Amino acid sequence: MTSGKKIILVNPPLSPDWDYAQKGMYAPPLGLLLVGTILKDAGFSVQIIDGAYHEDYLAQLEKGLKKESPLFVGISVETTQIPPALSTAQVVRKHAPHAKIVVGGMHPTLFAEQTANDPLIDIVCVNEAEFTCLDLAQALAHGKPLTEVKGIAFKEHGKVRLTTPRPLSDVNAFPNIDFGLVEIENYIVKDYAMVGGKDLEGGPVRRSLPIISSLGCSHKCTFCHNVILNKGWRPKPATRLIAEIEELMQKYQVNDVQLVDELFFIDKRRVLEFLDLIEKKNLKFSWHTNVKASFFRDDYLNVELLKRLRRCGLFHLGMGAESGSQRMLNKIKKGITPEMILRAAAWSKESDINIGFSFMVGLPGETREDIIRTFQLVGQILKVNPNAYVIGPQTFRPYPGSDLHAEAVQLGLQEPTTLRGWAQLYSKEDNYVDMAKMPWISENAFIKICTFYLQKASMPYRPAHAWKRLAAKVVQPLARFRTIAGFYHLPFEFRLYRALSASTTPAAGEIA
Repeated sequence: MTSGKKIILVNPPLSPDWDYAQKGMYAPPLGLLLVGTILKDAGFSVQIIDGAYHEDYLAQLEKGLKKESPLFVGISVETTQIPPALSTAQVVRKHAPHAKIVVGGMHPTLFAEQTANDPLIDIVCVNEAEFTCLDLAQALAHGKPLTEVKGIAFKEHGKVRLTTPRPLSDVNAFPNIDFGLVEIENYIVKDYAMVGGKDLEGGPVRRSLPIISSLGCSHKCTFCHNVILNKGWRPKPATRLIAEIEELMQKYQVNDVQLVDELFFIDKRRVLEFLDLIEKKNLKFSWHTNVKASFFRDDYLNVELLKRLRRCGLFHLGMGAESGSQRMLNKIKKGITPEMILRAAAWSKESDINIGFSFMVGLPGETREDIIRTFQLVGQILKVNPNAYVIGPQTFRPYPGSDLHAEAVQLGLQEPTTLRGWAQLYSKEDNYVDMAKMPWISENAFIKICTFYLQKASMPYRPAHAWKRLAAKVVQPLARFRTIAGFYHLPFEFRLYRALSASTTPAAGEIA
């Protein structure tokens, strides 16, 4: 029996300068909740601490460690989380020196040996860690050698050892997530008006929770970790999705669901079965998910089907548009065109479905003209669909193992060689790594100015600070004009906003 063996799972703040005024925008830590559910079902005692919601997360961790030394402390780590993750590990080492410190997430997966070499890190979970954590917990509980656990990296005799890779997870082997592992009411009482769109303003409060709809993706975008790690698409059937939604509606009075899926619409038959079940059961809930521009065509996501989706509760779609330059879209093997993106914007408006587009800049080989085409496309989107909003453009991240990464190295990319080196690279202004550290990006100032106006032109959230809400009302009309007209000269609003922001902490995803 493993009963009584405690495990603490920590989600650090999402960045070193995390703005807790924005915490109501974010869903519960789904990955840790899934791991925690699997561990709890196996008889372990699980505590989840969410540093993205609780500013006193380190104090909570210290209290939990003093109460009972855990078998291990698992820490979720993306690149921007490295500094607070290291602070978390320091607290563990101080108050529970015998507890193993285990990290997982995309950054440790891509830099497994480098991460495992850090003196604060004992074990790295490589790739999908749901069942890896279970095997690891059972091995530690029963004194079995770590070499028997697939999909981990750890230090042995001063050197990092990688065990046999673990096969990709079977999404249908996952249990339904136990949201009772966190104070779930903190997360589900929220108004989704901040995602944009007239349908939500003034409407009912959304009680929303996420459901894992699938893992991986079947498309081949060269910048994506799914391609690098060969993570093919593994969906749950429509019948299970409906059953999970009904459970959330009954147990937590949920009336909105996020279907967590790289691309929900890959399988048309599954989508139609999902809609058939909603209609047959007369279920009343709203939902949102992700889509690809190439699905908007006469033989698939046409206006007729989009209107049916809307009647069945779909109110929002998210789309990775990435670039307005066909040359760059071809380079990243996105499989779409700017014309498809504009069609998606127009048909979504006609169907009364909110839609958001994310873009990136800083791709190797990208020229000023390519960047201009991206911002021009944003202007066209806002003309076609004034209710659309745009995220980013985010700075391109070159994942190791991709062709783009190899090209970035040839162009002068010098990545840190240690976990702590990555912690020093975070840029508050660029929301990831300072663009100045990417030598192939020569249009830093131009990108920052255009990005400022792009973000303000289609505010996808309500700023937490009162002065920023007031400023947004003044800046947004000017930003929309500049974005649609492509006029970025004499950017006095940009300079004024930066000056006013200097004394406040910017929200995540927002330029200071």
